[in-house]
Amino acid sequence: MKVTSDACIFGAYIPIENAVQILDIGTGTGLLALMAAQRSNAKIIAVEINREAALQAEQNINASPWHERILVKHTSIKEYSATHSNQFDTIIANPPFYSKQKPSKQASKKMAWHNENLTHIDLANTVDALLNKNGIFCVLQPMTECQTLEAICREKFLFPMIKTVLKPFEHSLPNRIITVYTRSNTSPAKKQELIIYRSHQIYTDTLHRLLEPFSLNL
Repeated sequence: MKVTSDACIFGAYIPIENAVQILDIGTGTGLLALMAAQRSNAKIIAVEINREAALQAEQNINASPWHERILVKHTSIKEYSATHSNQFDTIIANPPFYSKQKPSKQASKKMAWHNENLTHIDLANTVDALLNKNGIFCVLQPMTECQTLEAICREKFLFPMIKTVLKPFEHSLPNRIITVYTRSNTSPAKKQELIIYRSHQIYTDTLHRLLEPFSLNL
């Protein structure tokens, strides 16, 4: 799977500096787990259902300075949550995006992009089971999917605290949203926006500063 700008922004932006125990749901290449380790002193569990992706994540993590704080688990998050409870103060997820679009014919992309193996209800149930009472849940989604997850999370008494929309350009409509949930109802949620590009493939100053600690090309 390619490393996307959206995922890098998510990993650089979410409030994890003071986290102690982080769960990364669907770690893929290990990108978010590695960014979380760079930004905090937390111990991190990175769960990945796809065997090849889990092996790649392990390789990437073992080659990093933070390998002693990150443990990759090759399992589904539903299986993992069945034997663990309320132990994380921070849960991060860049989950399968799409519930209605036609699935990819490529099996690995279908698993990574479409939520047949991890529905919104599954995700909310997992977070409810694994997040401690003072914890936060950070999730990156398309704008088209966020309202569905938010409604389900509210049934689990998980409430949006911060909503940050991502816009490709200043005059574009937002296409992604980062939502930070807590167990405390702080309604209304704080609303923010990030503009990614000022021109084609040229980051805004804000995004440049945000991503510079993680990129050799900025």
